[in-house]
Amino acid sequence: MTDALHKILDSAAGEAGKRAWEALATLLGRHRSEPDATEEPVPVPETDSEIEDLANRLARIAAADPAAAERLRAWLDGIDGDPPGTTHNTISGTVQGHAIQARDISGPITFG
Repeated sequence: MTDALHKILDSAAGEAGKRAWEALATLLGRHRSEPDATEEPVPVPETDSEIEDLANRLARIAAADPAAAERLRAWLDGIDGDPPGTTHNTISGTVQGHAIQARDISGPITFG
């Protein structure tokens, strides 16, 4: 679990990492009845100690609630490998002219 948290937090600056964190925060938000839960949004852990604390919290939630354990397993399966929504762009060979590598493009693209 700790490795998975490190993985998404390392990529949290990107859109895929943000989506993975939001999905986990939603899962945690469903368990506000946990003794140490608050109404505040789940803060993104920044230190190894905070990540370990979050991993332990997730383990407690999963142990107490089989449905939450299944949702957590699904979340982990979704980030196994690359975080959800990750795009890999590869160009091999010689490129003659322009090449665009992107996942989502909104608006026109021009070459000057």
